[in-house]
Amino acid sequence: MKKVIFVGGTEFSGSTFFHMILANDAHGLAIGEAHNMMRPSRPYHFKMHCSCGEHPCSLWQSLRDEGEESLYSSLFSCFPEAEFIVDSSKNPFWIQDQKAILRKQGIDTQDIVVWKTPYEFATSYQKRGNMEAWERSWMIYHQIYNSIFDRWNSIPYHDLTSDRKALEAVCSYLDIPYFDGKERYWDRTHHHVVGGNPSARVHLYSESSADFAENVRRSSSKIDVIRNETHRSIYYDTKIDPLVKESVDSRIEANEQIPAIFELLQALDVRGESVNQGVNEAISENVKMPRYLIELRKVKYRLVRYWANLRYGIN
Repeated sequence: MKKVIFVGGTEFSGSTFFHMILANDAHGLAIGEAHNMMRPSRPYHFKMHCSCGEHPCSLWQSLRDEGEESLYSSLFSCFPEAEFIVDSSKNPFWIQDQKAILRKQGIDTQDIVVWKTPYEFATSYQKRGNMEAWERSWMIYHQIYNSIFDRWNSIPYHDLTSDRKALEAVCSYLDIPYFDGKERYWDRTHHHVVGGNPSARVHLYSESSADFAENVRRSSSKIDVIRNETHRSIYYDTKIDPLVKESVDSRIEANEQIPAIFELLQALDVRGESVNQGVNEAISENVKMPRYLIELRKVKYRLVRYWANLRYGIN
């Protein structure tokens, strides 16, 4: 049965890297951030780069013209060998809407959240010169996701980079093939991955290619440069700046939501007892956003997209 796997996670969670690994299969198809292509809300969404190298990508232009109701069925038609599509859009509202559409079309869906610890996430923000913004982003994303979805499981990004058994467990959970070398996503051509972190996409290209140079140019932080120097290898710098640790420790002490979210993510690890059993209510209730706030965020989400389309003249 055809199915779509939705990768959830905050920004800088490693979703681009992760979803291409999952799709590294003769019957897999990685598509990147379909949400940002189909529902653009920022300037760069209107000129997103596709891994095919064509700018703009004629396939994605056609898919956008057809509309999101037929997105995945059209992709399955374009790539008949694909039995599963992996979408790294991450946006919970997009995932919610697409799951409803796919349910009507008889296409199965699965969900997996990749996550970083508060220390790792704050480090990602620090490298981009905005460390203080990590707390709100990390907290709100997981609150919204957990409020919308009843059944989901997770995997920490760190373990994906260091423990083969973690990836094997994810594949078992998603019921997709695992094989030695599956993490080497660059060994397979990913034709139409749109958007995503260039520090993960750069490994798709040879070091002498123009696409490699373009992705290096678009890399946004020092950690991206380090990863480019370790071309086509799984690399993750786990060092935490003492200043980051001190700052995060103080926020954990002051904000009870941070340890509650951390506990939930750990409890829903695909290697644990919660697999396919839904969220433990006692833990889950501590990580909920009130329904009226969810609805307000949906309204804001629509308004931002509407304004962006007016501003940039698309659709």
